Amino acid sequence: MEATKKSKRKKISDHISYKEATRSETATKLNISNIPNEDILKNMILVAEEVFEPLREWAKHAINVNSFYRSPKLNSAVRGSLKSSHLSGQAIDISTLGKAGPTVPVLLKPGKLAAIIGELSVIPYP
Repeated sequence: MEATKKSKRKKISDHISYKEATRSETATKLNISNIPNEDILKNMILVAEEVFEPLREWAKHAINVNSFYRSPKLNSAVRGSLKSSHLSGQAIDISTLGKAGPTVPVLLKPGKLAAIIGELSVIPYP
């Protein structure tokens, strides 16, 4: 179920704003609502805090969020997978230093987030 009004939340995490996490040129162009409900927002916060922020800390530089949450209508408009983790706020497409790729190595402590990082390549923490 999709939310019907914008969240008053300003940030998803230290380095991801709510606006950045829900922004979409396609949604704007096609006038598609891209507002997550509270359950999806909780997923987004977890992914941002437990995956994105450790990656940013490790990289020691800014990382651009290209796509995070996608409403079902937006996902359809961009021809996303019907099973896309973006629909549940559990996927982030990012680019760093001008490069984007399908897989991003992430340094995590053993066992951390194994259930929600299916779209990322994981390098076990030494």
